[in-house]
Amino acid sequence: KLREELELDESSAQSPAFIIPSTLPEAYHQPGYPHWAHAVVAIPLRDFGCIILDPAIRVPCPIVLRGAAPECAFDWADGPPAKSMPGVSSHTWRFELDSQAGQVRAFSPQQPHAPSFTYFTKTIENPDESITIPTNDFNKRIPVVRTDKDGAKSAHFSIRLDKSRLEACVHGIWKQPLQFAELKFDPLTRLQEWLPQQEASDLEADVDSFYKHILEIVQAHQDAEAEGSKTL
Repeated sequence: KLREELELDESSAQSPAFIIPSTLPEAYHQPGYPHWAHAVVAIPLRDFGCIILDPAIRVPCPIVLRGAAPECAFDWADGPPAKSMPGVSSHTWRFELDSQAGQVRAFSPQQPHAPSFTYFTKTIENPDESITIPTNDFNKRIPVVRTDKDGAKSAHFSIRLDKSRLEACVHGIWKQPLQFAELKFDPLTRLQEWLPQQEASDLEADVDSFYKHILEIVQAHQDAEAEGSKTL
């Protein structure tokens, strides 16, 4: 379908899609994050071009950069604003491919001459270890986010290690947070009462494994806290 929409022929893509690292826009980056604190999907094209798919920060469409046309521009109405910068009427973001540097730089309408963030067009082999784990450790939360076909957030779930609770928003409605302490007795039943299978399936297809992983993380956190209190 993507090939049809972008009018790509069978020989356009050189190899299967892969994961590449990216910096984050200033509005999303926090002190303590890794420099490359984000990862996206890239599809290599002929002549050093590529297609970048980045729904996690709600980029509204594929970023298509062909070798003969190494620049892409489109309107991104809810693109991340630059802090302490005046607002502008334009929503047009520009993406430039520098094939020699192996980078794609994103320029916002607020700062048309200074990159807002950068994609590095080399495969990252360990995104979980190098990006997800240190970022989650810093945030003290583990999020799961689902978006619809237009990139809008449709469901959100978070294990809040900083507040010892679970949070979820399903069908646009935030649930009352579930404290870890409420999972002390018969935890699976209590979790299923709070997040029924039908709602959990909006977040993860394998609901049983989803429940299992949640409870394992909660238990590990509680064990670590108990062990820490013993050493005080």
